[in-house]
Amino acid sequence: MRKAAIIFVYFLFVRVAYILLSGFDTCQLCADCGWINMLSERVLAGNFDFDVGRFIVSPFYNIFIAAHKFMFRDFHITSINYVLVKEIRKIPKGQSNS
Repeated sequence: MRKAAIIFVYFLFVRVAYILLSGFDTCQLCADCGWINMLSERVLAGNFDFDVGRFIVSPFYNIFIAAHKFMFRDFHITSINYVLVKEIRKIPKGQSNS
């Protein structure tokens, strides 16, 4: 357990240092964040057209993001991270999502 805590703190330090020194935030580093944000904004406006030109995306995740934006306003990223981490922790050890 102690070794895991040391590894966690090390990687947390590296990640925080990278974000502070690079000038990027988490959303700018994710290639899909732009269109996910656009689609969740469309959902909030009442438009459920999920066609992004190349393909039609699955609607659930974008509606999930829009619901968090609606309920938590400026704190939606924190609430999404909390929910996703809680769900990942429910996966039994030795099993994957696939």
